[in-house]
Amino acid sequence: MTTFPTSKRTIIDYTSIDPFFNFKLGKVCHLTARPPLEEHIHPEAIELSYFTKGEQVYTIEDISYTINSGEMFITLPNEYHSSGSHPKDKSHFYYLIISTQLLQNLLFSKEESQQLLKSLLTISKRVFKVSPRLTELFESLLECGQDPKPFHKTRIRNLLSELLMTVIEDEKSQLPPTENPMEEVLTYIKTHIYDELPLTHLAHMAHLSEGRFKTNFRLYTGLPPREYILRQKIKCAKRLLKEESLSITQISYQLGFSSSQYFSTVFKRFTTLSPIDYRNQHLHNL
Repeated sequence: MTTFPTSKRTIIDYTSIDPFFNFKLGKVCHLTARPPLEEHIHPEAIELSYFTKGEQVYTIEDISYTINSGEMFITLPNEYHSSGSHPKDKSHFYYLIISTQLLQNLLFSKEESQQLLKSLLTISKRVFKVSPRLTELFESLLECGQDPKPFHKTRIRNLLSELLMTVIEDEKSQLPPTENPMEEVLTYIKTHIYDELPLTHLAHMAHLSEGRFKTNFRLYTGLPPREYILRQKIKCAKRLLKEESLSITQISYQLGFSSSQYFSTVFKRFTTLSPIDYRNQHLHNL
Protein backbone atom coordinates (compact mmCIF):
# COMPACT_ATOMS: atom_id res chain seq x y z
CA MET A 1 0.00 0.00 0.00
CA THR A 2 1.32 3.44 -0.90
CA THR A 3 1.61 5.86 2.02
CA PHE A 4 1.85 9.62 1.76
CA PRO A 5 3.54 12.04 4.16
CA THR A 6 1.20 13.82 6.57
CA SER A 7 3.59 16.70 7.13
CA LYS A 8 6.09 18.65 5.06
CA ARG A 9 8.70 20.90 6.58
CA THR A 10 11.76 22.97 5.74
CA ILE A 11 14.04 24.03 8.60
CA ILE A 12 17.21 26.10 8.27
CA ASP A 13 19.72 26.78 11.04
CA TYR A 14 21.41 29.99 9.91
CA THR A 15 24.44 29.47 12.17
CA SER A 16 25.60 27.10 9.43
CA ILE A 17 25.91 30.17 7.20
CA ASP A 18 27.50 32.41 9.83
CA PRO A 19 27.79 31.86 13.62
CA PHE A 20 26.51 35.43 14.04
CA PHE A 21 23.10 34.39 12.68
CA ASN A 22 21.88 32.60 15.79
CA PHE A 23 18.37 31.82 14.59
CA LYS A 24 16.32 29.06 12.98
CA LEU A 25 13.54 29.42 10.46
CA GLY A 26 10.99 26.75 9.63
CA LYS A 27 8.15 26.31 7.16
CA VAL A 28 5.64 23.60 8.06
CA CYS A 29 2.64 22.15 6.25
CA HIS A 30 0.52 19.67 8.23
CA LEU A 31 -1.74 17.91 5.72
CA THR A 32 -3.79 16.32 8.51
CA ALA A 33 -4.05 16.83 12.25
CA ARG A 34 -1.13 15.39 14.23
CA PRO A 35 -0.47 14.51 17.90
CA PRO A 36 -0.12 17.47 20.30
CA LEU A 37 3.08 19.50 20.59
CA GLU A 38 4.88 18.56 23.80
CA GLU A 39 5.89 21.17 26.36
CA HIS A 40 9.29 22.75 25.70
CA ILE A 41 11.25 26.00 25.99
CA HIS A 42 13.69 28.02 23.90
CA PRO A 43 16.50 29.17 26.23
CA GLU A 44 17.25 32.88 25.79
CA ALA A 45 15.32 32.97 22.52
CA ILE A 46 12.07 34.43 21.21
CA GLU A 47 9.80 32.36 18.96
CA LEU A 48 7.44 33.87 16.40
CA SER A 49 4.85 31.62 14.73
CA TYR A 50 2.96 32.96 11.71
CA PHE A 51 -0.01 30.98 10.37
CA THR A 52 -1.05 31.31 6.74
CA LYS A 53 -3.66 28.54 6.83
CA GLY A 54 -5.52 26.68 9.53
CA GLU A 55 -5.87 27.27 13.24
CA GLN A 56 -3.83 26.24 16.26
CA VAL A 57 -4.19 26.35 20.03
CA TYR A 58 -1.02 26.90 22.07
CA THR A 59 -0.70 26.96 25.84
CA ILE A 60 1.62 29.04 28.04
CA GLU A 61 1.40 28.55 31.80
CA ASP A 62 -2.09 26.99 31.58
CA ILE A 63 -3.41 29.87 29.44
CA SER A 64 -4.62 28.84 25.98
CA TYR A 65 -4.29 31.04 22.90
CA THR A 66 -6.03 30.37 19.58
CA ILE A 67 -4.07 31.44 16.50
CA ASN A 68 -5.94 31.80 13.22
CA SER A 69 -4.75 32.26 9.67
CA GLY A 70 -3.04 35.60 9.17
CA GLU A 71 -2.05 35.87 12.82
CA MET A 72 1.24 35.85 14.70
CA PHE A 73 1.93 34.16 18.04
CA ILE A 74 4.90 35.14 20.19
CA THR A 75 6.67 33.11 22.87
CA LEU A 76 9.17 34.87 25.12
CA PRO A 77 12.54 33.47 26.25
CA ASN A 78 12.51 30.50 28.65
CA GLU A 79 8.71 30.13 28.61
CA TYR A 80 7.32 26.61 28.71
CA HIS A 81 4.76 26.21 25.96
CA SER A 82 2.91 23.43 24.15
CA SER A 83 -0.38 22.77 22.40
CA GLY A 84 -1.76 21.20 25.57
CA SER A 85 -4.32 18.54 24.75
CA HIS A 86 -4.96 20.08 21.34
CA PRO A 87 -3.54 18.33 18.27
CA LYS A 88 -1.31 20.07 15.78
CA ASP A 89 -3.95 21.32 13.40
CA LYS A 90 -4.13 20.84 9.64
CA SER A 91 -2.24 24.03 8.83
CA HIS A 92 0.51 25.95 7.06
CA PHE A 93 2.81 28.14 9.14
CA TYR A 94 6.28 29.61 9.53
CA TYR A 95 8.23 29.84 12.76
CA LEU A 96 11.30 31.85 13.72
CA ILE A 97 13.40 31.10 16.81
CA ILE A 98 15.91 33.89 17.38
CA SER A 99 18.38 34.40 20.23
CA THR A 100 18.23 37.55 22.32
CA GLN A 101 21.99 37.88 21.86
CA LEU A 102 21.56 38.24 18.09
CA LEU A 103 18.75 40.76 18.59
CA GLN A 104 21.05 42.93 20.70
CA ASN A 105 23.47 43.20 17.76
CA LEU A 106 21.32 42.78 14.66
CA LEU A 107 20.91 46.39 13.58
CA PHE A 108 23.75 48.70 12.60
CA SER A 109 23.13 50.89 15.66
CA LYS A 110 23.52 49.38 19.13
CA GLU A 111 20.82 51.71 20.41
CA GLU A 112 18.35 50.60 17.74
CA SER A 113 19.19 46.93 18.34
CA GLN A 114 18.35 47.37 22.03
CA GLN A 115 15.10 49.08 21.06
CA LEU A 116 14.25 46.20 18.71
CA LEU A 117 14.75 43.64 21.47
CA LYS A 118 12.78 45.71 23.98
CA SER A 119 9.91 46.14 21.52
CA LEU A 120 9.66 42.37 20.97
CA LEU A 121 9.89 41.56 24.69
CA THR A 122 7.16 44.06 25.56
CA ILE A 123 4.63 43.23 22.84
CA SER A 124 1.28 43.52 24.64
CA LYS A 125 -0.59 40.85 22.67
CA ARG A 126 0.39 37.20 22.36
CA VAL A 127 -1.71 36.84 19.21
CA PHE A 128 -2.25 39.57 16.63
CA LYS A 129 -3.01 40.12 12.96
CA VAL A 130 -0.05 40.77 10.68
CA SER A 131 0.39 41.96 7.12
CA PRO A 132 0.29 39.35 4.30
CA ARG A 133 3.69 40.79 3.36
CA LEU A 134 5.15 38.59 6.12
CA THR A 135 4.72 35.60 3.80
CA GLU A 136 6.97 37.21 1.20
CA LEU A 137 9.60 38.09 3.82
CA PHE A 138 9.64 34.57 5.29
CA GLU A 139 9.92 33.04 1.82
CA SER A 140 12.74 35.41 0.81
CA LEU A 141 14.62 34.62 4.00
CA LEU A 142 14.24 30.89 3.37
CA GLU A 143 15.46 31.33 -0.20
CA CYS A 144 18.57 33.17 1.00
CA GLY A 145 19.30 30.35 3.41
CA GLN A 146 18.89 27.63 0.80
CA ASP A 147 20.48 29.25 -2.25
CA PRO A 148 23.37 31.57 -1.34
CA LYS A 149 23.90 34.40 -3.82
CA PRO A 150 26.32 37.34 -3.86
CA PHE A 151 25.94 39.42 -0.68
CA HIS A 152 23.61 36.79 0.80
CA LYS A 153 24.74 37.51 4.37
CA THR A 154 23.79 41.16 3.97
CA ARG A 155 20.48 40.09 2.41
CA ILE A 156 19.78 37.76 5.35
CA ARG A 157 20.50 40.49 7.87
CA ASN A 158 18.35 43.02 6.02
CA LEU A 159 15.43 40.63 5.49
CA LEU A 160 15.48 39.48 9.11
CA SER A 161 15.55 43.09 10.32
CA GLU A 162 12.67 44.07 8.04
CA LEU A 163 10.64 41.03 9.09
CA LEU A 164 11.02 41.81 12.80
CA MET A 165 10.27 45.51 12.36
CA THR A 166 7.16 44.64 10.33
CA VAL A 167 5.95 42.38 13.15
CA ILE A 168 6.43 45.18 15.70
CA GLU A 169 4.68 47.76 13.51
CA ASP A 170 1.76 45.41 12.77
CA GLU A 171 1.22 44.69 16.47
CA LYS A 172 1.12 48.40 17.28
CA SER A 173 -1.28 49.29 14.45
CA GLN A 174 -4.06 46.82 15.20
CA LEU A 175 -7.55 47.91 14.15
CA PRO A 176 -10.55 46.84 16.21
CA PRO A 177 -12.00 43.71 14.54
CA THR A 178 -15.40 45.37 14.13
CA GLU A 179 -13.91 47.82 11.63
CA ASN A 180 -13.56 45.04 9.05
CA PRO A 181 -16.86 44.10 7.35
CA MET A 182 -15.75 40.46 7.11
CA GLU A 183 -16.09 40.21 10.91
CA GLU A 184 -19.87 40.45 10.56
CA VAL A 185 -19.80 37.45 8.23
CA LEU A 186 -17.63 35.43 10.63
CA THR A 187 -19.96 36.21 13.52
CA TYR A 188 -22.97 35.19 11.43
CA ILE A 189 -21.35 31.86 10.54
CA LYS A 190 -20.63 31.08 14.19
CA THR A 191 -24.12 31.97 15.37
CA HIS A 192 -25.88 30.12 12.52
CA ILE A 193 -23.67 27.05 12.37
CA TYR A 194 -26.71 24.70 12.43
CA ASP A 195 -28.27 26.44 9.42
CA GLU A 196 -27.51 26.23 5.74
CA LEU A 197 -24.88 28.83 4.88
CA PRO A 198 -25.05 29.50 1.13
CA LEU A 199 -22.14 31.54 -0.16
CA THR A 200 -24.51 33.78 -2.11
CA HIS A 201 -26.07 34.93 1.17
CA LEU A 202 -22.69 35.47 2.88
CA ALA A 203 -21.42 37.41 -0.13
CA HIS A 204 -24.55 39.59 -0.03
CA MET A 205 -23.86 40.36 3.64
CA ALA A 206 -20.38 41.55 2.69
CA HIS A 207 -21.76 43.57 -0.28
CA LEU A 208 -19.57 41.60 -2.69
CA SER A 209 -20.02 39.35 -5.69
CA GLU A 210 -19.60 35.68 -4.85
CA GLY A 211 -16.26 35.51 -6.67
CA ARG A 212 -14.88 38.61 -4.94
CA PHE A 213 -16.24 37.38 -1.61
CA LYS A 214 -14.33 34.10 -1.90
CA THR A 215 -11.12 36.00 -2.67
CA ASN A 216 -11.55 38.52 0.16
CA PHE A 217 -12.61 35.85 2.63
CA ARG A 218 -9.49 33.82 1.94
CA LEU A 219 -7.28 36.90 2.24
CA TYR A 220 -8.84 37.75 5.61
CA THR A 221 -8.97 34.28 7.18
CA GLY A 222 -6.41 32.32 5.18
CA LEU A 223 -9.09 29.73 4.37
CA PRO A 224 -11.73 29.22 1.67
CA PRO A 225 -15.24 29.92 3.03
CA ARG A 226 -16.31 26.26 2.91
CA GLU A 227 -13.28 25.06 4.86
CA TYR A 228 -13.77 27.80 7.45
CA ILE A 229 -17.41 26.73 7.90
CA LEU A 230 -16.34 23.09 8.18
CA ARG A 231 -13.86 23.97 10.92
CA GLN A 232 -16.57 25.82 12.83
CA LYS A 233 -18.80 22.75 12.58
CA ILE A 234 -16.02 20.59 14.04
CA LYS A 235 -15.57 23.07 16.90
CA CYS A 236 -19.28 22.88 17.61
CA ALA A 237 -19.19 19.07 17.39
CA LYS A 238 -16.41 18.95 19.98
CA ARG A 239 -18.51 21.00 22.38
CA LEU A 240 -21.57 18.80 21.81
CA LEU A 241 -19.54 15.63 22.31
CA LYS A 242 -18.28 16.94 25.65
CA GLU A 243 -21.41 18.60 26.96
CA GLU A 244 -24.42 16.81 25.49
CA SER A 245 -25.77 13.28 25.51
CA LEU A 246 -26.63 13.36 21.80
CA SER A 247 -25.57 10.36 19.73
CA ILE A 248 -22.89 10.66 17.05
CA THR A 249 -25.57 10.30 14.38
CA GLN A 250 -27.70 13.05 15.93
CA ILE A 251 -24.74 15.43 16.09
CA SER A 252 -23.72 14.70 12.51
CA TYR A 253 -27.17 15.42 11.11
CA GLN A 254 -27.69 18.43 13.37
CA LEU A 255 -24.56 19.95 11.85
CA GLY A 256 -25.61 19.16 8.30
CA PHE A 257 -23.28 16.25 7.46
CA SER A 258 -24.67 13.82 4.90
CA SER A 259 -23.89 10.78 7.07
CA SER A 260 -22.35 9.88 10.41
CA GLN A 261 -19.55 8.08 8.53
CA TYR A 262 -18.61 11.23 6.63
CA PHE A 263 -18.82 13.24 9.86
CA SER A 264 -16.45 10.78 11.58
CA THR A 265 -13.98 10.96 8.68
CA VAL A 266 -13.90 14.77 8.73
CA PHE A 267 -13.75 14.92 12.53
CA LYS A 268 -10.73 12.62 12.66
CA ARG A 269 -8.97 14.60 9.93
CA PHE A 270 -9.07 17.71 12.12
CA THR A 271 -8.61 16.16 15.58
CA THR A 272 -6.71 12.84 15.08
CA LEU A 273 -9.55 11.12 16.99
CA SER A 274 -12.88 9.60 15.98
CA PRO A 275 -15.94 11.27 17.59
CA ILE A 276 -16.45 8.32 19.95
CA ASP A 277 -12.79 8.31 20.98
CA TYR A 278 -12.93 12.07 21.55
CA ARG A 279 -16.02 11.70 23.75
CA ASN A 280 -14.50 8.81 25.71
CA GLN A 281 -11.24 10.69 26.23
CA HIS A 282 -13.12 13.66 27.61
CA LEU A 283 -15.23 11.51 29.93
CA HIS A 284 -12.05 9.77 31.14
CA ASN A 285 -10.48 13.16 31.98
CA LEU A 286 -13.44 14.38 34.01
